[in-house]
Amino acid sequence: MLRSGQPWRLDDVEAQADTDEIVLRAASVSAGSLVATALHTGARHLALHRAVRRIGAALAPLSPALPPALLSAAVDRLGPALLLVESDARASATTTGVPTATLGGSLPVAAAGRRMPAGAEFVFLTSGTTADPKAVVLDRRAVDATDAALLSRFPLDASDTVLSAMPQHHTGGWTVFPLAALEVGARVVVLERFEATAVRDALVEHGVTTMMGVPTHWSRLLDVLAPGEAPFPELRHAVVGGAPVPPGLVARAAAHDIRLIEGYGLTEAGPNVAAARIPGGQLHPYDGVTVRLADDGEVLVSSPSLAVGYLDDDAATRDAFGGGWLHTGDLGEGRADGGFAIVGRIDDVFSTGGESVVPSAVERALLRLPGILEAAVVGVPDPDLGTVGAAFVVAAPGVDPSLATVRGHLADVLPRHALPRRLHLVPSLPRTALGKVDRRALRKDSR
Repeated sequence: MLRSGQPWRLDDVEAQADTDEIVLRAASVSAGSLVATALHTGARHLALHRAVRRIGAALAPLSPALPPALLSAAVDRLGPALLLVESDARASATTTGVPTATLGGSLPVAAAGRRMPAGAEFVFLTSGTTADPKAVVLDRRAVDATDAALLSRFPLDASDTVLSAMPQHHTGGWTVFPLAALEVGARVVVLERFEATAVRDALVEHGVTTMMGVPTHWSRLLDVLAPGEAPFPELRHAVVGGAPVPPGLVARAAAHDIRLIEGYGLTEAGPNVAAARIPGGQLHPYDGVTVRLADDGEVLVSSPSLAVGYLDDDAATRDAFGGGWLHTGDLGEGRADGGFAIVGRIDDVFSTGGESVVPSAVERALLRLPGILEAAVVGVPDPDLGTVGAAFVVAAPGVDPSLATVRGHLADVLPRHALPRRLHLVPSLPRTALGKVDRRALRKDSR
């Protein structure tokens, strides 16, 4: 039995997949079927995926934290042949017409369900921080290509051990090291969730060489290390991604002999696109990936790892993948040596008094102020200017900045129209499971 927290190689996963494949086929899961899951992150999930892939079916991993009503809605939207959950209680609470069972138990006969296109391997729901989630379809070609792209920058072999605590209802829980590591014979350790002490212990116990985490993951790990402690001598691939890297995190990590490397990607790209040797520095595409900037600064990506498109949304697929290029929605700036940097999201840009404001530029300025630990800026309705900037700030203990003080400090580094018109001091910023600021929640809070 594959248990989370222990190191496994491909042979171990394949052995469990042998059993899973027999059970799935007996339940009438066949090539073109879609199997949905609402399972905790773990090595057991890797084996199930392997079995589903062998059959020629596709896997749709959903968050096990979804409330029953939302899980049922997601399942109804996807139309899978089967839903696998953690417990009988969870199965009973999921009110959907799809046959539902626990992983490891006997399975009911699968429904006919929707038929997936040939080669489809995964369906992921995007995080939906700026719009309703879309269902992204990755085929086997894309999965293999994104694994190869990642390995071109972070080579692994049988001597390596990868630690993954990324949620498996996101593509990063699969194609940011675990699947690629298994294919090259490396060991993989999967934790159910990111808990800093458990991650620290696993890094030490298993001599982990490779780990990816979002910025909040690395920050929490550093919080449990003693000053000057450097307990991870084998860790040579310390990748941070999924959200902007806060100033100071790189230096904090370096004090513990952890050299962070920034990875950039998105679900629709498989997700692996590029990496920067120094977080916040120049990103360079992985082998096989081409990046260019559109006239408006949008980052466009061409790669064999691009998704097939969005499930049941031809219009959105044409918009996002038109002309063979993925329109990422990210704003980029070119750099002298051919690299590029991400400077914000097109969807986040707002106009105030006819002038455009890029929130990330304001956020970077805010974070340079003494005592400001975290900052996020969103555009909110205003009766005079239409939209103005609202800044949400997490301050250090004892720091209580006023709007006037903040605007005064920023007046020398930002144009007048970009200065925040509202200031909210908050204990923390709302974030998604991948550590991205939930801007929709902030806009609601600013009403």
